[in-house]
Order: sequence, then C-alpha cells, then structure tokens
Amino acid sequence: MPAVPSGDTSARATRPPLTLGTAGHIDHGKTALVTRLTGRNTDRLREERERGISIELGYAELALPSGARLSVVDVPGHERFVRTMVAGATGVDLFLLVVAADDGVMPQTVEHLAILELLGVRDGVVALTKADAVDEELLELAEGDVREFLDGTPYGGCDVVVVSARDGRGLDELLAALDRAAGRAEAGRHSGPVRLPVDRVFPLKGIGTVVTGTLWDGEIRAGDALVVEPGGARAVVRSVQVHDHEAESVHAGSRTGVNLRGLGRGDIRRGDGWRRRSWRGVPREGSTPGCPCCRAADRCGPGTRSGCTTARRTTSPVWRLSKAARSPPATPPRLSSAWSPRRSSCPTTASSSGPSRRSRPSPAARSW
Repeated sequence: MPAVPSGDTSARATRPPLTLGTAGHIDHGKTALVTRLTGRNTDRLREERERGISIELGYAELALPSGARLSVVDVPGHERFVRTMVAGATGVDLFLLVVAADDGVMPQTVEHLAILELLGVRDGVVALTKADAVDEELLELAEGDVREFLDGTPYGGCDVVVVSARDGRGLDELLAALDRAAGRAEAGRHSGPVRLPVDRVFPLKGIGTVVTGTLWDGEIRAGDALVVEPGGARAVVRSVQVHDHEAESVHAGSRTGVNLRGLGRGDIRRGDGWRRRSWRGVPREGSTPGCPCCRAADRCGPGTRSGCTTARRTTSPVWRLSKAARSPPATPPRLSSAWSPRRSSCPTTASSSGPSRRSRPSPAARSW
C-alpha cells in the first residue's frame, strides 16, 4: 500500500465530504486497485471471493495526500449487474474509471462512462491498470487507445495514470490525481432538505433495520423523523454511522448508514429515497405558510407541491434513473454455465437489497 502523507490535518474537517465511484469493464482490476489503495477488500460476499468478481456494491474510505478523505463505492463491472452499478453511481462526486492495459476499452467501459455522464458526474481520473502484465510497447498503445476514447466524451481532459495493483507502480501518482480531482469537485453539494437515495437495506440482530446511501442534500442526526418516497412510510433515526464510526450527524456528500426505528426491511428497498418528515408549524410573521415538503416559505411559495423545488428535484432525470435501478428486469436473464445454480448467485437476486442467507457476509463485514 502506498505511503500516504498526513498532509493538513484540518483538511478533513474543512473540506466537504465527497464520494468516489469506480467504473469499468469486468476483470479490469477495480476491486484489486481499491483494495491496494484503501487496505480494505470491498468484496464482502463468499460468492464474490470464490469467483473473483464483484456482485454487490462495495465500500471503503480512502485517505488522500492532502489529508482529506473520500468515500469509495466499488461497483460490479459485469453487464448483468448494470442496475447495481447505477444504484452505486447515483450520488457520486467523481469517478475512477479503470481500464486494463491488456484489454483496452471494452463495452462496459463505454457503458459506465455514458451512465456517469447521464448522472451529471463532471470529473474523475482514469487508471490504466495491469501495467505489469504487458510490455512497454503495448502499454503505450493502450494508453493512446484510452486517450482517443476519452477525446470523444466530455472527459477528454481527465488524467490518465498507469498503475499496477500487483507491484504498486503509479499508486502515488494516482492518489495525487484523485486529490486534484477532489479539489475541483468540492462545490457540488447542497444544504437543502434531506434527500438520501437508498442503495442497500439489511437487518442486524439486536440493532434493527439499517439503510445505506450517499446523502445528496441536507443533514441527518439521531432523532430525526424521515419519510420514504415513494410510499410515505415513516421512521425515526436511532443512530448514524460514517464508515463504521458513530457520528452525531452526517452532512450532504457523506456515505452513511442509518439505523431506523419503526420500519421493517420490507418497507423500503433499493432505489427508494428519504426526505425529512413534514412538520405543521406556525408560519413566520407576514409570510405564506411554508411548503409541506421543506417548510421553506420564502423559497417554495404557497404550500403546494407544484411550487416546491424539492418536489421538482425528485422528478429529475437522476432521480428517475435511481428508480430504474430499483425496478426488476422484464425477464430474468439466463445464467451461463459459468454461474452456480444456487439462487443466491442469480443476478436478479444478488442485486436485490441485502445479502441472502447463503451469501451472508463474514462478521467483520457486517458493519454498516
């Protein structure tokens, strides 16, 4: 693992939280690279480790040379798990596109980058991995191929860094490039009403229902009353965590786990969203009663959803795409002979909320 300078210890407190999402074709080394950078294997399920491919979303925290930290969402690269990829990419601030030097630009490289563009992710870094597996001539050809591909996209100016997760080549340069990209992406967060798209739901014995996601807007703290959209189910926040650490509150941009009271696992699923519960209060003197969604009388006007900026945001293309990630495919995909016949291995069940009994993570991976 590369040595990460401690940098300015105040950077973590002064810089807003940011989320980094991986992207790229299957078997191009996304998880291996994240493991080398963070020291944490994001493949939690037994099936993932046995087969050597990612099925579910993985999470880790990455320290940058400046002292700031990124929340990393590692997505699967197989074409059958593209819905899972969309769920993980929804809400990321910047991307790490991984392309293998011995394979070049592949179909899911193109597809994942198109999804990121649709989601409005503006910046990122490209890692040309497996540099140890090819000679210098092929490495130069692969790098030229990647740059030519990027020139036809909005990401033509992104850094391309040659790396190897096996021998550690280029990891320091990659961290520096991510640090620069994080500095450019700092202004994308909002302080409005709470919006938390859910990408994982699971129960923990003795704790209750836990949901995780990237907080798009607002702030969540213990005791807050939240509402699920769509559906209107209500719950109260018992506690919140950020990367396995208890927190008094979490702010927009954070990867967070929320322990809920008054809600069962079946009441919420991947793709649903949270908003803060409406409160009936006395309007400020001389103003129109506030919007029932966000109580912002001076911003949303009369208390009708048609005039609410929060309601309009929930019908944005990004929100519709996150809902599409939740919807099951019209017909379940057929499994090839490479897949185990066990139900827990099926793409349609593996991408549903929470692990099955057969794909239960190890005790060390049960933190939220």
